[in-house]
Amino acid sequence: MEQHSPQQPQQGPIQAPGMTSAQKVMFGILGVLSIILMLVGYSAYVQVQKGKSAIPNDPDRSDAYTLDTDDTDTSATEEHADAFETGTDALGVFYRNSPDDLKTYDALFEPAGLAIEWHVGAIPIEDETNIMRRVDAQYPNSIFQKGLLYDRCDDCHVFLFEAGVVMAPATFAGTPLYYMFYPIEGMGIGYVQVLVLPIEEQGKFLVLESNNPELDISYPESAEQMGWFIGQATADFSSVYTYPTEIYIPAHNATVRHKLAYKKKTEDGLNLWVSAGVNNAGGIYDVTEQLVASFNPKDEIVHQDPTYGPVFYDGFGYYIVLQDGAIQQYDLVPDFFTAEEAAPEKSMYIPGEFTDIVWNAGIDNAKDRYIVGGKLGSYGCGNNYLPLTSVVSEEEWFDETKLAHIGTTKNGAPVYEATNPKENKYYTDLFQYGYFASQAAEETRDDNGNELYTEEEKYQRFVADHPVFFWQGPANTWRVFHKAKYQSLAECGKPVVYLYPEETTAIHVQVAPNGGFTKTDPLYPDGGWNVIAHPDGRLEYPKNGQEYPYLFWEGHANGFQFREQGFVIAKKNVPTETRELLYKAGLNIQEAEDFMEFWQERMMASPYVFVTFVDQRTFEKAAPLSIVPKPDTTIRVMMNFEPLDAWKDVEPLSIRTPKRVGYTAVEWGGVIQ
Repeated sequence: MEQHSPQQPQQGPIQAPGMTSAQKVMFGILGVLSIILMLVGYSAYVQVQKGKSAIPNDPDRSDAYTLDTDDTDTSATEEHADAFETGTDALGVFYRNSPDDLKTYDALFEPAGLAIEWHVGAIPIEDETNIMRRVDAQYPNSIFQKGLLYDRCDDCHVFLFEAGVVMAPATFAGTPLYYMFYPIEGMGIGYVQVLVLPIEEQGKFLVLESNNPELDISYPESAEQMGWFIGQATADFSSVYTYPTEIYIPAHNATVRHKLAYKKKTEDGLNLWVSAGVNNAGGIYDVTEQLVASFNPKDEIVHQDPTYGPVFYDGFGYYIVLQDGAIQQYDLVPDFFTAEEAAPEKSMYIPGEFTDIVWNAGIDNAKDRYIVGGKLGSYGCGNNYLPLTSVVSEEEWFDETKLAHIGTTKNGAPVYEATNPKENKYYTDLFQYGYFASQAAEETRDDNGNELYTEEEKYQRFVADHPVFFWQGPANTWRVFHKAKYQSLAECGKPVVYLYPEETTAIHVQVAPNGGFTKTDPLYPDGGWNVIAHPDGRLEYPKNGQEYPYLFWEGHANGFQFREQGFVIAKKNVPTETRELLYKAGLNIQEAEDFMEFWQERMMASPYVFVTFVDQRTFEKAAPLSIVPKPDTTIRVMMNFEPLDAWKDVEPLSIRTPKRVGYTAVEWGGVIQ
């Protein structure tokens, strides 16, 4: 996959000088011929905008799509009789449920729906000023005047990427569609992503929302505050943004499983913090640098999916390119992985899968689960294996001449282990990373918790367990796998949820850390907690008749990184300076005291400690929190700390204190390393 640099799209049609009648006829004939040639060429490939290479196209796939809207009565007055406001304006019939809501135009694209010709890779707009000033004459000063941001910075402005062009209905035909990213402060500066259509007559943007909420197309925050949006209209974007969980690749005799949307690469793996399009929408993987991914013409097409088009293989993993240019990446699941038994629910670890391997005599691995290995890295509440790094053929520590045969797969392929595990970096790293969280580590202590073995003896026990194996897969690439029980202890430490309704209310709470729970209190039932919440924060739990100050959970939430910006605090200042940070992050006195009761001793274990926080919107993707009825204000504070032996200079993290308005929910937690 490749990136391309910004290029400005054409701002309007090119006007021709006056012509004679004969010239007009000739130009008309040439125009028709041009269109025919374009259609013929388009059936062979999709030409990517901005000078990118063409993506080989499935004959049945088109990049002009009709987005169906729900069948809705065009009478907003009848359909939404209880709404705050209903009516008709120059754009159409609308309703809104409160003064702070945008107008909703249910029937705007009916009956035929909205047709869009998507760019296969969004086009960055180098200078958004002219477009933004059509809707806000004070832009960019208005970002600060209206309170989106407090302090000025180089990237404190709106970023626009042209996603495509509307083809129908005729009212909007030829209008460009934009992915908009505008800055907002919280735990540092983040960006809210919305899909917008400029409405020239009103000098505003229309927000396009999906009627498939799982696609995560954002409703704009501070919409009324900024005054940029006339309203919103809903369409079915599922044909644009959905992708398969698994794809079978006959040429490689293997199934590939979805891992993640394309992310910015670093020397150590993936940069999971950088602001990017949700699910790589439009191929956008770095907003502020305006970087958009595209397929690499050197990558091999290993399969043609009848729905999603070509599947590419880049030597490490697989990927597909969606209709708007988003790249979804897949990792190989070898044919000898099998799920003979159901994986344990709410597991502390990635459960792993059993293998259909006949192990050599003396190796008792048949009852062990395995996971795909790779580079060890930390992203989220728990150290994890960076996706798409299981190919180890070129790693310095890997030497195929130093392998010993230890088993055979169901298809007769041999699997191996290293003959030099004491010197092999993968083994030593895995031992430090995952051994002490495994059941094997528990067996090295007596009933009183006393250690029975030296570190060297523990490592010998680890190696004797045959924890790692190597297999030569498609394209003769060597891949690494290891036992699932060797995973990190790191987790989200004591996140607790407080609820403050304005009156006593029955509330349903669901939290879904993507790595599973390790502990909950009260016990988390299938479907979530149902509590009776009081304005003073007391929670009644009818299921056991007890009362709680908050709901407690611990677990693993993966797929995000903490920032490099933050704060270094000397040991003696931890009690005071940490409280100040917590107040600024939005906690009240009692919540901050609860936090410090759990964390203060851990934070004072070294002369200094580095403290930082994850952005609330980022954490929401890794550990979604659903509360019904929905709070007026939700504050989620997730901290990470790193013990330091000496002071280091860091860039301070900008924190915007949230305002508690009405019914409020608060959650705090941290990362136990």
